[in-house]
Amino acid sequence: MLGYFNELIRLVKGLSFSELKSWSSFSGIDLTPWESTLLIKMFSEYQFCIQKYTDPDEKDPTLDPMEKKEILLKEHNEKLLATLRGLSK
Repeated sequence: MLGYFNELIRLVKGLSFSELKSWSSFSGIDLTPWESTLLIKMFSEYQFCIQKYTDPDEKDPTLDPMEKKEILLKEHNEKLLATLRGLSK
């Protein structure tokens, strides 16, 4: 399923439930409602990070690449955990 999701990332700028439903029907992979919601939230977060962290104006010149990578991973993991907690309620 991740391979298909990676293909979606390359093809579209935004992701909607109708697009996921079409993809699911076409690929033969049935998604539960929580999986669809999670994929859309993950895609949105991915797009946000791509936009924010590839902008040269957003880079902090005082951080070396490894420090920046650790900070980004921590932020991403915190947001992903918050999303998963929200889905479990």
